[in-house]
Amino acid sequence: MEGKYESVEEAITTIKFWLQQMASSINKVKVLSSHDARILSNLNIPCVMGWQRQTRMITWRKPISGRVKLNVNGCSFWKPGPSGCGGVIRDEFGMVMAGFTSQLGETTNTEAELRAIIEGLKVYQQLGACALEFECDSLIIVNWLKKPEGNQVADSLAKLGAKGHT
Repeated sequence: MEGKYESVEEAITTIKFWLQQMASSINKVKVLSSHDARILSNLNIPCVMGWQRQTRMITWRKPISGRVKLNVNGCSFWKPGPSGCGGVIRDEFGMVMAGFTSQLGETTNTEAELRAIIEGLKVYQQLGACALEFECDSLIIVNWLKKPEGNQVADSLAKLGAKGHT
């Protein structure tokens, strides 16, 4: 019967069960405070601390044999704001062939990323290297490049040219 127990141990077990259920519900909404977690621990009630950060390994992948890889990035502090770009070209063994940085003045993040690609391609051209792979972390630009009908990249580059960024 609810509220009536055969022994103190049965009552304690039931209370611990309900505390564990409440702790699990709280963890779905927010992290338990260290004070609450300590109380549950002292009562030998297992609780999983929610929202723990997952660590994941991020690695760089070498280009396919016979190619070089251009990694670029652009950044802007504010929209628009002081901006810069940089990149590195590595061979199929991961050895650095060239690197570059450039201060861009006042631009947006997207413009800085596009200009990083342009600067990287200029360095690549000077190297006279073989086939090229390139990576950038701008989801906007990656999506532009994936659209087969998209003339948006060319449009953006044309606008850069119109602003005198050659």
